[in-house]
Amino acid sequence: MTFCKLPNSSSDKQVDIETGSWIALGKTFIEALAGQNFEGVRQLFQPEVRFRALVPSGDRQGKTDIEAAGWLEKWFGNYDTLQVQQSSVEMMADRLYLDYRFRLHNQEKNWQVIQQHAYCVVQAGQIADMWLVCSGFRPDLENSRSFEEAGRQAPQSRLGGDAFYDAGDRGCSEGPMDDIAAIMRRLQPKQTLEIYASDPSVARDLPAWCRLSGNEFVKQAENYYLLRHR
Repeated sequence: MTFCKLPNSSSDKQVDIETGSWIALGKTFIEALAGQNFEGVRQLFQPEVRFRALVPSGDRQGKTDIEAAGWLEKWFGNYDTLQVQQSSVEMMADRLYLDYRFRLHNQEKNWQVIQQHAYCVVQAGQIADMWLVCSGFRPDLENSRSFEEAGRQAPQSRLGGDAFYDAGDRGCSEGPMDDIAAIMRRLQPKQTLEIYASDPSVARDLPAWCRLSGNEFVKQAENYYLLRHR
């Protein structure tokens, strides 16, 4: 756990940052959102939170925990399936940075994907300020067909990584190693990335890539792999 003091850009006061607890808060936020536990999401905001979001249709704002959680429930509450495709939590100077990509389904819109990035100020263990940028809901036609044909859902995290990446059945020639390298660069030292990959070429190349990049290949469990940032 890291504890430090950084200057606040808006005043001469100093902001106390307990990195471990902030990271844990970010993970709890994503877990609650992915579980569509909007009351749990609300409790992670301060009662008088400042919430601002930029979505494709315009700006969205809230001044209370109820309003902030309400926007998230409006966006994600009407889906019968919500799967975490990728997520990461890290510090950006004196801000908590959240990045998550969801795959969602309902009968009206079928399969969609969405990605959101958020920068947060944390005070007294709760989010006091959140700036959020959203990709909007995009159709996921290819994965919709593949999962329906296979009769299964997208893989979920099994090894407890700090971030999760689903490479599906793509082989190394189709680019998953580039995605993995990009995600690893965003992780903090000692954080872990869990990967699902069913193509055997990924299993062959991951240990070699870790040796070359200086990262650690922690373990493999069937088609799941755990890497640790150097």
